[in-house]
Amino acid sequence: MNILYIGSFCIKNIINRYPNLGLDRYKTSGFLIKGFKEIKDVNLDVITAPDVPSYPKLPKNFKKEIDTDNNTISVGFTNIKGVKQFSIIHNLYKEACKIIKRNCEKTYVIIPYMVYHHVRVAKLLKNKFRNKVVICQIIPDIFYTKKKISAFYWMNKYSENNAKRSDAFILFTKAMSDYLSIPNDKFIVMESVIDANTYNLSSNITNKENDKLHVLYTGALKKEHGIMKLVDMMNHIKRNDFELWITGIGPLSDKLKEAADKDSRIKFFGTVAKDKVFELQSKADILINPRSDNDSPELTRYMFPSKLMEYMLTGNPAVICRMSGIPEDYYQYTFVAENGTSESLAQQLNRVLDMTDEERKTIGSSARQYILNNKTISVQSKRIVDFIKQF
Repeated sequence: MNILYIGSFCIKNIINRYPNLGLDRYKTSGFLIKGFKEIKDVNLDVITAPDVPSYPKLPKNFKKEIDTDNNTISVGFTNIKGVKQFSIIHNLYKEACKIIKRNCEKTYVIIPYMVYHHVRVAKLLKNKFRNKVVICQIIPDIFYTKKKISAFYWMNKYSENNAKRSDAFILFTKAMSDYLSIPNDKFIVMESVIDANTYNLSSNITNKENDKLHVLYTGALKKEHGIMKLVDMMNHIKRNDFELWITGIGPLSDKLKEAADKDSRIKFFGTVAKDKVFELQSKADILINPRSDNDSPELTRYMFPSKLMEYMLTGNPAVICRMSGIPEDYYQYTFVAENGTSESLAQQLNRVLDMTDEERKTIGSSARQYILNNKTISVQSKRIVDFIKQF
């Protein structure tokens, strides 16, 4: 089976030259590519157009490079606004044509984002090769906006309208199929994928730095993520036998620093390295995510919080809010603030704080096992391959 994966991630040579690109959002591509490589009968080719800032922040031109260790072609392109998109499309298409012509049998082209240059390349390949290619569109999120006066809106609409013509779809939430009017036999829901080896629990991590329990939030510090509910939640909890640890960066960083100054139970870490994030997640006794449908109802039905998989993988219990994008399965392994308010978060957190260490370990271990059984790179990549084979 021939698979051609077209990405937007940076190969390691580019990351080494520009280490501050902050492209962790493309880790899903790395996970899936690793998973496809593990499947015996898959012949995998990968091409990518790295998502980098335009000139003058970075050079005017990027040359074609090949990562021989990972069999990945990073296409060259002109890195100037107004020209960049067309240059990327041209060069992705050119490299894809070479690979498809070389393959004797059908090629399954996997597009991991519903963005203009990916969708445009897919359309051109389908027009040229017809039944020799199958286009599989992965949709991790919907770029939802109502502002019709913006160019961003119309580019998204173009991408959506053309993406809907793909042969197969891998969706992160069921609601995406309704939004895009995708027939039931053309999609599966994946939610997300995680590489358990990337997040190995370290044997030298001790859970206790003091005699208090540690409750951790990691992620963006934005209003639409419900972050200020954590501060308000602390006003509804009078006990002093725990600390709330917060990491991340965003518009509300200063307010969280102020909250930490006023309440000694709140510890604000700010930005930390991603390997340190998982170390903190492993050290914590309880993990928490305050985002709910109340915070951004237009978006939450079209997104699955990948952070939840990270939380569950640690083997520590997670307190979360109900969200439209989270399937019902996950709630039996987590503690759910049903109405998404700071009061309900406080109630659930108190419930977990009152448990014994053994009780918390039991629910956390079952959550971890659920992820290992159902959402790892091996499981999810094989699900995709088995699904698209029918097209």
